[in-house]
Amino acid sequence: MPYRLVGQNCACQVTMGGAQDGLPNYAVTSIPVKALAKEIRKKDTLQTADVSALGDVRTIIQGLRGSTEFQIDLEVDDAGADFDGFLGNYVRVEYKELSTMAAFKVFIGIITGYELVMPDGATMERLTIACDANGA
Repeated sequence: MPYRLVGQNCACQVTMGGAQDGLPNYAVTSIPVKALAKEIRKKDTLQTADVSALGDVRTIIQGLRGSTEFQIDLEVDDAGADFDGFLGNYVRVEYKELSTMAAFKVFIGIITGYELVMPDGATMERLTIACDANGA
């Protein structure tokens, strides 16, 4: 299932919560990184099991458990890689679109993917974050 766009040109604050070896600690672990999120995409998936009987003509499936994953493209202030080397770390992301007065939305998870991309000469960091992490 492809990602769907849930935010564009968002004010964003990313706070690291430490390695996934205990409970996250957002207050002590790091200084929040403030950036412009050019795009925030979300993907929801559901695991299924085949529960059809031997004589069934069609496959019968049962939904088991779901998962949520976010992908975020951050335009950072400097040319450095702020999130390189943090795979498997807890992270809390707060964001809201710049064109609204709405409250910040928050999601928490662990970083499962990282890329440094440079479209049109801008330095962007792409994070993939899996929600529902153990201990988060």
